[in-house]
Amino acid sequence: MDIIIKRAVLHILDFQSNMTVTSNQWLDLSDPVVLEFVSKHAANSMSDVGRHRGTFQENSRFSQMLRQYLSGAMDLLTLSSHVATMIYDQIVQSDSLDSTDMMMLELERGEEQYLGLLCFQNKMGYTHQVFSGEDGVRNEIMRHYSILPNPNQKLSSYAFVRLSDLTVTFSDKKRTINGEQVFALPEKVLQCTWQHSSRETVKMVNKIATKVAEEHGSNSTIAVSRSKSFIAQNAETSDVLSPVDMGREVFAESSVMQNEFRIQLQEAGLDKPVHVDRPYAQKTGRNHKIKTDTGIEITIPVDYFNNEHYVEFINNPDGTLSIALKNIVKITNRQ
Repeated sequence: MDIIIKRAVLHILDFQSNMTVTSNQWLDLSDPVVLEFVSKHAANSMSDVGRHRGTFQENSRFSQMLRQYLSGAMDLLTLSSHVATMIYDQIVQSDSLDSTDMMMLELERGEEQYLGLLCFQNKMGYTHQVFSGEDGVRNEIMRHYSILPNPNQKLSSYAFVRLSDLTVTFSDKKRTINGEQVFALPEKVLQCTWQHSSRETVKMVNKIATKVAEEHGSNSTIAVSRSKSFIAQNAETSDVLSPVDMGREVFAESSVMQNEFRIQLQEAGLDKPVHVDRPYAQKTGRNHKIKTDTGIEITIPVDYFNNEHYVEFINNPDGTLSIALKNIVKITNRQ
């Protein structure tokens, strides 16, 4: 889905000089270089399967300022300056004082309006410098301490607020602040709750399916393939996944395993329906890769995996397992 950047402003959080340099002017989006940089980072972050969903807490200062902006009581440049100061005040207390550029932007995606917050951690890099003197031109190599991430590089800290309902999606990295491990962006700045990301959700439900199957002497490989198939089929019509419903289908032959699966979902905080990115769910449920203790790796489409006409797991009398691949017409060597 195309993204339209409406406005963007950049602030500098310089922890080397202990200062915040706020801008009172918008970025020039008529410059194709600037527009490409902003658009690609926004698009990549909004499609990141590692992002979390959340809602603002009742006493969130960020949401209070956001509502002032939406009502016209505060302009976006002022809001962005306040947020830059909030982020600076948190990071300056942490054990990782990486200078950061913070961007706030307004954008459209489809019919929805969003407010975005992107944090660009500065990197040290190298560049050339030209010196000209009486003896002619001399080219040198020098360090540069304020290199921004390239447009295709994933950002570790960002947030987007959908303005129609004030729901939040974000990503952040843990920092140690006053001896405590925290996610500064959601916990201290946005002050919002959050759910597991799509990647975490899929990984956790598959792990629980594996554990339940193994504990009850069932084939965990088949259980995970059923889990992936359910996730992919569910994503064809919905971006909401019910892990409990998934367990009923994966362990349809055993009410005991269904109950055990539900208990372990509760312990992991996954017993309620969760949002899952549909393209990611469809992609991750397409194939199932297995590796044997003998080092053999096989990737099998999930649709074939659950069909004994093509794949069969055989329990041998000596306790070992065999895999039969059936009805193969042609084998192609892959480099």
